[in-house]
Amino acid sequence: MHKKIFISLLVFSLVAVILAACGIEDTATTPSGTSTPATQTTAATTPGAGQFPTPVDMTNQSAVTINIILPPSGAACTPACFAIPNVKVKVGTTITWVNKSTTGHTVTAIVGENPSSPTPAPKIFDSGVASLIATGQSYTYKVDTAAYNFNKDHVVVYYCQVHPIMVAALTIVQ
Repeated sequence: MHKKIFISLLVFSLVAVILAACGIEDTATTPSGTSTPATQTTAATTPGAGQFPTPVDMTNQSAVTINIILPPSGAACTPACFAIPNVKVKVGTTITWVNKSTTGHTVTAIVGENPSSPTPAPKIFDSGVASLIATGQSYTYKVDTAAYNFNKDHVVVYYCQVHPIMVAALTIVQ
């Protein structure tokens, strides 16, 4: 009995450490090739304001690339991270996620904004688990009005269905 309690506490502690958000300085590269300083963080698993870092404003671009990368030193997103954890885009923007990590991933919108218990929202966007985005492959989605209206604050949270600790957000404007 005590052994089960100990193991449960140990597992809970490990999960808490893994889910702890940590800030690491990173550089995001925009499709134009220019570097934009960004803070690489993993999102907290509680909904609400402050869940994601301030969005990187890319509303002046019609196409945005978000790389799926190996985690920077100390990051909790394993085995990979979305290089831009929160990007601000306009309706009509084409977003391409490129897998630069060593394992397959998905890019899947969730219902609501709580990544701790994600429910996929395939009507918004979902690259699918049947055909993972393999290393060197990409998935493209054009932001539409349905995504803008999906949540009242116009934020769409998404994650990797294979690695649910990998979460990020799109902040959408018109």
